[in-house]
Amino acid sequence: ELWMPDLENLLWARFNMQAGCLVKGTGQSDGFWCLKSAYRDPASTPSLNVKYIMGFWAQEEFPRIVNHDFLMVIISMLFVFVYICIHSTSFALGCFAICQILLSVPLALFFYVIIFQIPYFAQVHNLAIFIILGVGADDIFVFMDAWRQSGTMPSMKTLEDRMVFTYSRTSFTVLNTSLTTAIAFFATAAAPIMPIASFGVFAAMMIILNWVMVCTWWPTIVLVWEVYFCRARGIGCCFSCDPCCRSPCKIADQTTNPASDPNGPRLSRRSSEDSAFNRKMAEATNAGIQLKMKLGCMERFFHGVYGPILVWHVGPYKFLKPVSILLAVGMFAMGGYFSAEAATLSTPEEEPKWFPSDHMFTGLTDEMRATFLSGDDDSYISGNLYLGLLDIHNPFYSKWTPEKNRGTVVYDQSFDISRSDAQSSFLQLCADLRTEPCDRPDVCTRPPATITSLNSVSCFLEDFQAYKGGVLPTGASFHSEMQAWVDGPGNAHSEQVGLVNGVVKFVRIDFVFTALTGIPVSKERLLYDRVNGFLDEKFFATAPASLSTCFVYAGRTFPWMTTSESLVTV
Repeated sequence: ELWMPDLENLLWARFNMQAGCLVKGTGQSDGFWCLKSAYRDPASTPSLNVKYIMGFWAQEEFPRIVNHDFLMVIISMLFVFVYICIHSTSFALGCFAICQILLSVPLALFFYVIIFQIPYFAQVHNLAIFIILGVGADDIFVFMDAWRQSGTMPSMKTLEDRMVFTYSRTSFTVLNTSLTTAIAFFATAAAPIMPIASFGVFAAMMIILNWVMVCTWWPTIVLVWEVYFCRARGIGCCFSCDPCCRSPCKIADQTTNPASDPNGPRLSRRSSEDSAFNRKMAEATNAGIQLKMKLGCMERFFHGVYGPILVWHVGPYKFLKPVSILLAVGMFAMGGYFSAEAATLSTPEEEPKWFPSDHMFTGLTDEMRATFLSGDDDSYISGNLYLGLLDIHNPFYSKWTPEKNRGTVVYDQSFDISRSDAQSSFLQLCADLRTEPCDRPDVCTRPPATITSLNSVSCFLEDFQAYKGGVLPTGASFHSEMQAWVDGPGNAHSEQVGLVNGVVKFVRIDFVFTALTGIPVSKERLLYDRVNGFLDEKFFATAPASLSTCFVYAGRTFPWMTTSESLVTV
């Protein structure tokens, strides 16, 4: 691992593959604000196109790609900031709004780590910022719209009246949307995939705490903005009532109505316009004219166009509302279609594309598998059969810290390979494993058409039997002679025999499948079911009670298969 990064840089330099960084560094991959991976440049010579892949480099590429994509957060933040500034007509409010949204991240981390005791934090959690940008901005828009509406209502005589109206309307409206969204994320805490569960908890805490700040922090910001500098013009006047401002925030009577009085009348140009507007509203006698003056363009559309269309009915039949019925039927049909599609979700039929389409690693495994019909054993899935292992005892295990408190192995107390019937059954298992046919040629692609590759089954008991001249010891002598054999001439099989305090507690059979590594999850499932079907039919049906535990293991292949299937059903 120490020399692999240097080798990677040498290959990049050899083929002139460069990362697209706005600020260059000293190496091919060094720099800041990188938007493109070096692997997205083709590796070629005048007469040869080159593609290569290595597990270590692929693992190192993941965080690089995520960091490249995370630059989109900055662009999203800028967009949200500009939009809030435009919507609120205030640069200051835009700054405080972004500050509030970002404050929900450390606050959520406090509850996430300290209160919920979840130390796991990965790069996927950074994606929650996209969620809180949208939710937080929406909450602020709801508050500001209610605040503006209160300013056009003649009954709102003071800032206190306006804030009571705005607060009562916003707090419950935002609570409903925030609570339902947070509960949806909290529900993922029950997901079997830990990163998804932890991400859901973290995102839910961000949403809840953002609502808390909308109800506490944001009203104070709006009041300060309204009282002190909302009427000022220019960036420099946004934080003071300096005489240079075109229409400073001044109160007529500083004694009876000081500047800090939220209910004092303001004499700025904007407030004068509002007062004139309110007088017109109060003097208007036509309710329709009043409503039209109050409502904005979007509100007028829903009130004057969309609403009447929904309630329009045919003749005297008030229950017959064609537009409403058509919309309801359309929504139900759409919901039914999407539900049916969700019910038919399945694992991918090809290798997952973890990188962009023009990335060197994308599809390379599929290309190698389709081009080369056979290859070295490293190209095929390595497998093992374990006998004698029952369970894992891990009372202090926490799914949030999977690398800690892994537990201790629990051995099958009935396991005893020193018995002659158990030895015969085990030897037969080794023989059957070599010849068991595979009825899925799309899965088992390596000749011969069996589950395991030719001459790949490594059975320690066969070699031990040959060493003992064809006669296997039984009883207590089996364990002592096995210990001496694996310590001497049979040392190559030492990892296949689990000797604990001089007693064989578990054993293992090694082999190589005829299925290529990197096959789709659906084919991994077929292979897994085929092996377990073989064990049920050929081994468990006749095995003695002393060999009652046996399971197949294939490194990360089958755990990843289960993980992928859980992603569909989570």
